[in-house]
Amino acid sequence: MRMDNWYVLHVRTGQEMGIAEAVRKLPGAAALVPSVILTERRDGKREEFSRLLYPGYVFCLLYTSDAAD
Repeated sequence: MRMDNWYVLHVRTGQEMGIAEAVRKLPGAAALVPSVILTERRDGKREEFSRLLYPGYVFCLLYTSDAAD
């Protein structure tokens, strides 16, 4: 039986993307860093930028299976 377990890693602010990439390289793991794209007007021009929804946190999904399978 396959089990999926979610974990939240508390990391240094600014290091979220690097940690997420390292987790994604692990077998049986996925990482999520929730962000939103915002549009802001500066000097008469519209600029889009990404902002993290939870700075300092990386959400990890680990896939495991029972040894009884």
